[in-house]
Amino acid sequence: MRCSLALGLAWVLAALPALAQPGDRAVVAAPVGDVPLVIDGHLAEAAWATAEETGDFVERRPVRGAVPPVATRFAVLYDEDALYFGITCELAEGEVPRAAELTRDSTRVFADDTVSVKLDVRHDRRNTLGFAVNAAGAMLDYVAIDNGRIFRPEFDTVWEAAVHVGEREWTVEMRLPATALGLSSQEGVRIFGLEITRDHNAARGTYDWAALPVELGAFAATHYGELQGGSEMATGRPLVLVPYVTGGLREDDPGRFPSGTPWAVSAGGDARLRLGQDVWGEITVLTDFAEVDLDDPVVNLDRFPLFFPERRPFFLTGLDVFEFGEEGLIQPFFSRRIGLDDQREEIPMLGGAKIYGRAPLGARTSLGVGLLEAVTYGDQLDSYSVGRLRLNVGEASYVGAITTVRARPDANDASAGADFLARVGRFEIRGFGTGSFNDSLTAEPTDDSRARGAAGQLEAFYRGQVFRAYAVTRWIGDGYDPKVGFVQRDDYAQAFTRLQWQHRTSALGLETVDVHLRIGQELDASLQENVGRSAGLELALGWVSGWYGYARADAFQDVVREDFTIAGRDVASGSYDGLRVYFGFSRAEERNPSFGIDYFAQASFFGGTRQSVSGNVGLVATRHLRLRLSGSGGFIELPNAAPFAVATASGALTIAPTTRLQFDGVFQLNTVAGSTTALARLRWRYLPGSDLFVVYQEDRPYRASSEQLLERRALLKLTFRYDALL
Repeated sequence: MRCSLALGLAWVLAALPALAQPGDRAVVAAPVGDVPLVIDGHLAEAAWATAEETGDFVERRPVRGAVPPVATRFAVLYDEDALYFGITCELAEGEVPRAAELTRDSTRVFADDTVSVKLDVRHDRRNTLGFAVNAAGAMLDYVAIDNGRIFRPEFDTVWEAAVHVGEREWTVEMRLPATALGLSSQEGVRIFGLEITRDHNAARGTYDWAALPVELGAFAATHYGELQGGSEMATGRPLVLVPYVTGGLREDDPGRFPSGTPWAVSAGGDARLRLGQDVWGEITVLTDFAEVDLDDPVVNLDRFPLFFPERRPFFLTGLDVFEFGEEGLIQPFFSRRIGLDDQREEIPMLGGAKIYGRAPLGARTSLGVGLLEAVTYGDQLDSYSVGRLRLNVGEASYVGAITTVRARPDANDASAGADFLARVGRFEIRGFGTGSFNDSLTAEPTDDSRARGAAGQLEAFYRGQVFRAYAVTRWIGDGYDPKVGFVQRDDYAQAFTRLQWQHRTSALGLETVDVHLRIGQELDASLQENVGRSAGLELALGWVSGWYGYARADAFQDVVREDFTIAGRDVASGSYDGLRVYFGFSRAEERNPSFGIDYFAQASFFGGTRQSVSGNVGLVATRHLRLRLSGSGGFIELPNAAPFAVATASGALTIAPTTRLQFDGVFQLNTVAGSTTALARLRWRYLPGSDLFVVYQEDRPYRASSEQLLERRALLKLTFRYDALL
C-alpha cells in the first residue's frame, strides 16, 4: 500500500510543470588545446581568444531587468581534468573595485566586487555548487540545496583562481577540477546548468548572465542557463584523501584527565572515492573534533534548546541526499548528535563510512540513495545508522524516505520518516512526517522504557513579484525524541502564516518597501489546549545607498506548561499575554564602516518585562586589517525576583597579509555564564586544500559564582589534501 502511494505521488509530481522553463542562455565550452593554461588572471593564452565569449548581463538589483552600467563578459574552456572560466568585469572611468576581504571561506566576499560561478552539475535544476572570487583574490566555495532552501558555506574543496585588476577592467581566471565538481563518468557532450553573477559594489548592483527573479533568490537553479561541452572530462575515478594530525595542551578540571596528563596527540583522516557512475563512497577514521572556530556567544532566555550547525567535513558531503526535515526544529537526522552524549558532552568518534549517489531512471527522474554508519566510544560503544531514499521527479519535485538507528548496549533508538516537495509555477508545497521509537533494554517494558512519538510538517509558498505568501502547520507529539536527530520541543502544534507585499521603487532613493503580516496559533499535540498565539505587522524600507530600517509590533500569548529557570531565576508555569515591539536600523556591509542596531521590548515577559539592545560595527582599515564588534544587552524584570541585566559581547580582529595567511583574535563575554573567552588563531593554507592551524583559547570565569571552569587550550592542527584521478 505504501509503495503504491509513493508511486502515485511520484506520477503526480512528474506531471506538474516545473517552476520555470530552462533559461534561454547557453554557452559552449571550447577545448584548451595543446598549450596548458597558466592561472594568473591575465587571460593571455591563445585559447581564450578563440573561445566563444558571451555577456549581456541583466540587473537583479537595484533595478530589476535593467541594463547594467558596465559590461561583464566570460568564456569557458575545458580539458580532461577541469573546467576553466575567464571573466572580464569592465569598470567605470576612475573606478577602483572594492576588495576589502582577504580571508578564505568568508561570505563577506559578497560585500566586495565579486564574481560567482554557479554550477548545476547534474543539470537537474535543483542544486548549486558555487565558487566566488573577489577583486583581491579571496575565494569562497559553497553548496545551495533545493534552489537555495539550504545554503552551506562550510563546504570546502580544491580549486584555483587568480585576479588581475587593470585601469578599465578586472579579470578572473578559474580552474575547477573534475574532482571538485564531483563529476560522474559520462560519454558524449555534457550539459551543466550555469549562472554567472557579478556583485558591483560602486553601484550596489548585482548582475546575472541568466535573469534570476529577485523573489526566487540567488540560487534559483530552475532559471540558470546552460553550459555545453566537456565530453572528455572525468574519464578517471576521482580519489580524495585528507589525513590530519593534531597535538596540544589542555588545562581544566583534573577530573577530566584520569591519566593525569593534559597533553593530547591524535591523527586520522577522511577518504572519498567515486565507486560508480554517480555513486560515491567515503570513510572517516578517528574523526577530527579539533575546534578552530568559536560559536557566537548567546544567552538562552527561553526554555527551548539552542541549535548549532554541523562543521565536520565528513558530514558536509552528499547533503542533497541526506537532508531531511526542518533545520533547527524537527530533524530525524542531525549529524552533530553523532559524537555527543545525551548531556551534549563530546565523545570520541572512532570512524564512519557512507555511500551516496544517484541513479538516472529517465530524462527527468533519478533515485538518490544514501547510507551512513558511524561508531563512537565513550563509556560504551554506540553505533549510528542512517538510510535515505529520494526520488527526484521533474525539475524541482521529489518524494523520499529516511530511517535512523542508534544502537547502544542498554537501548535501541530508531526513527523513520517520509517527505515530498512539489512545485507548480510560483507555488511550492513541501511536507514530511517522522516517528521515533526508543526502547530501553535494561528495564522491564513500560511506557517510559518504550517511548514512541511522531512529528510532521506541511508548508506552502507562493513567490510573486509583488505578493508573497507562506503558510506552515507542524505537529510534534509527546514523546517524539529522535536520538540521532534534533527537536526543539515536543507536545506541540502550530499553524503560522506570513504575507508579504513588496513595492520596488526609486523614489526618495528607495529600493524596496516591504509590509509583512504574521499570524500564528499554537496548541498542544492533542489540539485541545491553547499554548500560544501571535499576530504582528512589520514595515521595512531599503535604500539603494545601503541603508535599511524596520519597525515591527506583535501581540502575543505564551503559555508555559512547566516551571523553568532563566539565568538562575525561576519562571512559573502560566499564561502570559503582552506586546512585543522591534526597531532596527543598519548600514550594509558593502559600506565602510558598516553597522546595525536593533531594539526589542516585551511587556509581560513571563510576567515581567524585557528590554534589549543589540548591535554590530564592522570597520575595514585596509584589506589586510579588519575589526568587528558586536554585542547585546538586556534588562529583565521577573516576578518575585530582583531586576537583572544580561549581556554578551564579541570582538574580532583579523589580520590577513595574503589570501593564504590570516590571524584572528577573538574576545567574547557572556554574563549569564559568568565567563570570558579569548581565542588567537593562525591559519596558513600552505597547499591547495591543506591547512595549518595554530590556536590558543582561554575560557575564564570572572565571578566566583560562575559554574565555568578555568580552561586553557593550545592546539596545532595540520591537514593535507590529496586529489587524484585513478
